[in-house]
Amino acid sequence: MKCGIECSECKDRAPFYSFLANLSLAIYKGFLGVISGSAALMADALHSLADVVCSLVTMVCMKISAKEENETYQYGYGKIQYFSMAIVGIILFLGALVLFFKSAALIFKGTATPPHAIAVWGALLSIVINEVMYRYQMCVSKENNSPALKADALDNRSDAMSSVGVFFGIIGAVAGFPVLDPLAAMFVAFLVLKIGVELVSDALKGLLDGSIEIKDLKKIYQAAQEVKGVRSISYARGRFMGEKSWVDIEIEVSNHLEVEKADKIANEVRLAIEEVIDHIGEVTVFCKPISGKEKFFSLTGGLKWLPFGKGQESESNPEKA
Repeated sequence: MKCGIECSECKDRAPFYSFLANLSLAIYKGFLGVISGSAALMADALHSLADVVCSLVTMVCMKISAKEENETYQYGYGKIQYFSMAIVGIILFLGALVLFFKSAALIFKGTATPPHAIAVWGALLSIVINEVMYRYQMCVSKENNSPALKADALDNRSDAMSSVGVFFGIIGAVAGFPVLDPLAAMFVAFLVLKIGVELVSDALKGLLDGSIEIKDLKKIYQAAQEVKGVRSISYARGRFMGEKSWVDIEIEVSNHLEVEKADKIANEVRLAIEEVIDHIGEVTVFCKPISGKEKFFSLTGGLKWLPFGKGQESESNPEKA
């Protein structure tokens, strides 16, 4: 699926489409699971039902995150999307635990029975619809840099992968190996557990102001260094605020510069960073006056984790002003 402006315009509709798809699949797979006697398909139906809740949470959080900043929330509501991501992850994790132990009980009790072949159609339809929804929502999330939509997209991908396991489990059970049906359900549970843990981990990173990607910090450093008048970078760091990246950077300039000139350089640095970083929210530039005798390219603060720190000192140019 090709990403473009069409995807950006679908931002508000994507969670609703996911909600409708998951609700339809939950009903369809639940019905087929009951009449076919497939434990794996019933487990997959419960997974889709959990996805319905996840889609509802995403819709609510997307609505809240779109609000403008105000006197109470002066940085906006962007971080609410990380709560959405965490809730989705926790729901998937808990649902997967229940699914895993119920399936394991069927195996140990020896009560697994082969399902009717009609269950195969439920798994097949689930694979197709969830994969389509995954590609669509991932496209929208990338265009809008939305963690909530990304979580919902990965939720759909987990459902598609689990349905693949269910499909082969049902085929094996129908062929005379009934234990494969609950085994497939356990495989589904493992995949869902993994995605749930990843979502909660990513949500915590956003809520705790985890750093933006190292490659983006490199771009910020390089863009600022190319601005005339910047002698050195003291530090550069960035964090996510929902869909936007917020950046702080301290540049070192000559202490002989007038305030107006230093302010102009700071503004040029801000514009340069906005050019190289997508989905930028706010760039704060601090100017630190230094004398010509001070060491150039001192790397502290947010840049101390970057791999290019030590080599830059020898490449400094004292004549740059």
